[in-house]
Amino acid sequence: MTNSEHILIVDDEPELLFLYKKKLELAGFIVSTAKDGVIALGMLKIEQPDLMLLDVKMPVMDGATTLKNIRSNPLTKDVKVVMFSAFNDLHMYADPEKDNAVLGVIKKGEDLNTLVEQVKNFISSK
Repeated sequence: MTNSEHILIVDDEPELLFLYKKKLELAGFIVSTAKDGVIALGMLKIEQPDLMLLDVKMPVMDGATTLKNIRSNPLTKDVKVVMFSAFNDLHMYADPEKDNAVLGVIKKGEDLNTLVEQVKNFISSK
């Protein structure tokens, strides 16, 4: 199956960015990357990804601050965001009652095939 969906991965770990980008591209996705929230917000001015994988802990601008900026901007408030982290206690971001809610959470370190399946599921969700 070939996808034409655009994924934006925001993470400060270059090795992970490279690995996840290559795996998702091999699965047919168009993938952009950013190393922090400031760069990601700039990219959202010119790109409209179908899904953003957003790391929680990053220098310059962390994931929570980036998400707050995304949700407060009328042009980006509807971007599908999935938090992406090695931490376990991220359920707070998936609360649909909150203005900064995300579609869900992907734990870093998952099998790469699982990552691809999770991305496909999040893209097809409302």
